[in-house]
Amino acid sequence: MTPEDRKEYLLKVGNKEGRNILTVIDKLRPFINAMESEIGKALLDEDITDHAHLLNQIYDSIVETGAAKQEDVIRLKVVHARLVRIYAKLKSYADCVGTIQMTIRKGEGA
Repeated sequence: MTPEDRKEYLLKVGNKEGRNILTVIDKLRPFINAMESEIGKALLDEDITDHAHLLNQIYDSIVETGAAKQEDVIRLKVVHARLVRIYAKLKSYADCVGTIQMTIRKGEGA
């Protein structure tokens, strides 16, 4: 989001909710920058791959032996919780940016 978009949005909305949305964007921007970096993308890809691998490993173990290794279940819970937190932050940022863009478009008569 450009500084011009921010200014236009504040001029159109200018209320507490508008300032709150911009505050959320400002708080999440460093996280978004990190996720967009090569390292961030690689770590996210690794988590997604680990999650899928652990699910398959646990499923196979249950089918073969009737139980899963506790270590695998714990690792899955940790990776899953991290992915849920990442998703929540990405969604919150996208929702706020979408709200701003929609407000600006409405103001332009689109």
